[in-house]
Amino acid sequence: MKDFSKRKNAYLGPVCKHGHDHGGGSWRDSANSTCFECTTERIKRYAQTDRAKAKRKEAKKRDKDKIKLKSQEYRQRNRERIAEYNKRYIEENKHWHSSYFYEWNAYRRAHKLKATPAWCERQDIILIYKEAKEMSKGDIKYQVDHIVPLISDLVCGLHCLSNLRIIEAKENIVKGNRWWPDGPFDLDHENGGTHGLDDRKKRLERAKKALGVA
Repeated sequence: MKDFSKRKNAYLGPVCKHGHDHGGGSWRDSANSTCFECTTERIKRYAQTDRAKAKRKEAKKRDKDKIKLKSQEYRQRNRERIAEYNKRYIEENKHWHSSYFYEWNAYRRAHKLKATPAWCERQDIILIYKEAKEMSKGDIKYQVDHIVPLISDLVCGLHCLSNLRIIEAKENIVKGNRWWPDGPFDLDHENGGTHGLDDRKKRLERAKKALGVA
């Protein structure tokens, strides 16, 4: 049971009609004599209603820039704390975390083999992965992205040279398997994802410059 004794204007009054006994009575708000626990439960019930969910969704959409900025500031202030938490979480859950990690990679490897045509350019593909690794030695991390995702409910791309590109790791994470050219879930400029021709040209020029390629 939550401790309401430290709440502002709290006093120990008669036990409420819902039987919330905090040791000789219910902790109540002196402003309106309501039971703190009753109020908490009422707020939780309201939060599960369609009306509350719609209002939260609307507020999130309206204040998305503000929310994003606050989230970035929080992660910046608590970088060490978050890293420590993640490290501790993985350590405490290694009995299933490692199993999930290896299971996913095994599944992805098997799926990739099914999506690899006999005519694929194996040596060129290996060079692309090496290039991404070389580019990641700086401050910005890069990954090899399948333009049309290998694993999706709607589409299955091929593991071949024409379906590969090098992009920043954070962009690849945002993209996930929800976007591909002419797909139904195309990322737009307002929601933080541009994968247009001009953007790819800029990224290609940046990659060439980093590798010293003319």
